[in-house]
Amino acid sequence: VPAYGGEYSEAIVGHPQYVNPILAQTNDVDMDLTHLLFSGLFRRTKDQQSEPDLVTDYTISEDQLTYTFFIRRDAKWHDGEQLTASDILFTIEAIQDPNYQSPLETSLRGVKAEQIDEYTLKLTLTEPFAPFLSSLTFGILPQHIWYDAYKVSSQNITLSEYNIRPVGSGPFMFDSLVKDATGVLKSYSLVPFSDYYGQKPYLEK
Repeated sequence: VPAYGGEYSEAIVGHPQYVNPILAQTNDVDMDLTHLLFSGLFRRTKDQQSEPDLVTDYTISEDQLTYTFFIRRDAKWHDGEQLTASDILFTIEAIQDPNYQSPLETSLRGVKAEQIDEYTLKLTLTEPFAPFLSSLTFGILPQHIWYDAYKVSSQNITLSEYNIRPVGSGPFMFDSLVKDATGVLKSYSLVPFSDYYGQKPYLEK
C-alpha cells in the first residue's frame, strides 16, 4: 500500500526555461513540470487516452461543431484563488494570439471560445474534428496573475518571472529554485498542493 512521505530527485538533460503550458511544448523539461503544476480541461492517461480533468461533464452538438464544457467548482490556484471558466477563456485567447507565439496556436486556430457563466464554456469549430478533445490537454493559466494583476503583455510574456515561479492548479506547486552565477537553473523543487481537488501526491517533495 502506498505511504505518504519521501522525496524524489531526478537528474535531467537541459533546464527549465518556460514552465508555462502555452510556451512549454518545445522543451521536454518544461513539459514534464507543467504536467505536475497545471491542470487542463482533459488529461492523458497512461495509454494516451483523454479523460476529464477540470471538466465535470460536456455536451457535443449534433453537427459536431459546438462543445459545451462544465467546469468543476472545487479547483483552486496555488495562491488560493478560485479557478473559473474565465481562466480557461483567457488561456485559449492567449494561445490564439499570434503575439504570444504559442506552439499550440495551430491546434486552436479558428476555434471560437465563449464563456456562458462562471463555470460553463462553449467552444465552436468551423468544421467537425473528431479528435478535438485530445487537443485540450494543455494546462490552464490563471487570468488574475497573467492579466488582472500584472497585465503581462504578449510582447513581454517570455520575460515574466511567472515562467519559472508559476502559479498553477495541479497536484504539485512551485517551492524553490537555485541558479548558478550565469542565471541557469540548477535545481528546481516542488511540493504537494494541499487544496488539490484530485488524488493528493504521496511524495513530500
